[in-house]
Amino acid sequence: FSDMTLDNASTTNGSILRLDYVTNAIIERIHFKGTLGWELYIGNASTTNTIAVNSDVLVRNNLFDYSSSTLEQFLIFDSKNITVENNIFQGNSAISGPGLGIYQNSDYINVKGNTFRNETGASLYYSLSTNNINITNNWFLGNWVGIEGANLADNGAFGWQEVNGLRVENNHFTGNSIALQLGATQGAIVTGNTFEENTNIGIWVNQGNYGASGLAKNFKINNNTFRRNNTAQTFFSIHPPIYFSQVGGNTYGQIANNTFHDNTPLGSIAQPLSISFSGEAGTLTWDYLNINSN
Repeated sequence: FSDMTLDNASTTNGSILRLDYVTNAIIERIHFKGTLGWELYIGNASTTNTIAVNSDVLVRNNLFDYSSSTLEQFLIFDSKNITVENNIFQGNSAISGPGLGIYQNSDYINVKGNTFRNETGASLYYSLSTNNINITNNWFLGNWVGIEGANLADNGAFGWQEVNGLRVENNHFTGNSIALQLGATQGAIVTGNTFEENTNIGIWVNQGNYGASGLAKNFKINNNTFRRNNTAQTFFSIHPPIYFSQVGGNTYGQIANNTFHDNTPLGSIAQPLSISFSGEAGTLTWDYLNINSN
């Protein structure tokens, strides 16, 4: 599928392009616009299916334009080996509609080189029953939330309690209310990213909406740059560049080689990092933490 404009403003809770049981497909240079449902939907509608039925799909160089739906502009589920590359997601006016949703039973999803801008919901959402998600070299600009997850999706957890293999690397987050949420993840790596002039929180580490058994565990937040965040200049203790609000259980994490800058005269980084643990906290390792106030 390539080189076309697909405009379907009249469809409610339907998709412009829907693919199921596909392999070795390429979707490129399509302008999706104006739907009340999904713009692109790759997945199986079953609430009981637990295996990937779509594989090896490349989605590149597309424009996912204005949508007035609470549904995702692009929804992936029951899929593996999906690459989402060099697309633009913009202007979803709905309060809760994500740009890209990585949903149930999905594995090895690569999201790279995309631009997410002016989304009033989450730009990118990953649910609890997904694994091995690589999010690299993307731009998240002026969204309500840049990346959100791992949360319990509508169809349940399918036996999963956490996402394994999440890597967020070399992305740029600017002007988002919350740039990145780490929910119920195991071994998540956040490295080489730039968090700049976000309205409230840079990285929020919590248990998503899954509860105490869904902690972020064994995470690494390394080699990131934080610059002039909390531009709203409010609630400094809960709007720092990195905010932890885990509840219950043990969690293990490392924060190393990050750099915090503050170039504003008001001192927007009153607290570079805030921790609010309830219950038994595990080991939090601090090493080579640089705080620069310019």
